[in-house]
Amino acid sequence: MKTNVTGRNLLLYDGACPFCSSVSRYYEMKEAFPGLEIISLRDGDKLKTLGLPRELDFNLGMILVQSDGHLTQGAEALREISRHLSGPKWGDRIFAQLGRLKWVSELAYPVVFKARAWVLDSRHIPTDLPRVDLEK
Repeated sequence: MKTNVTGRNLLLYDGACPFCSSVSRYYEMKEAFPGLEIISLRDGDKLKTLGLPRELDFNLGMILVQSDGHLTQGAEALREISRHLSGPKWGDRIFAQLGRLKWVSELAYPVVFKARAWVLDSRHIPTDLPRVDLEK
């Protein structure tokens, strides 16, 4: 999907989810994308200012918007950001290589997504992200 958001690299994730937060911090530390902005999908005020498409469903998983306006979500976003990961440590290389494989991300993402729901439910945090009236 293409968006009107250009010139910025954005990773949008569920800020209440411990798995999503850990992955987001990992990407931030690894500087996978220059100037990557990491924003919680629960920060409605910030999301309203980004110019995201109105039809976007935040409940379908993490979102990556690249500087050329290309938008990916869920397992596809995980694969796309994994393409940019590298590092001197073997763990970084393994994580990057596995994340790039379609069958791995397609298999792993729903498992993590279900685990996210279980953890948030156990903490009495709504699993559905709030609907944000996005500006055009």
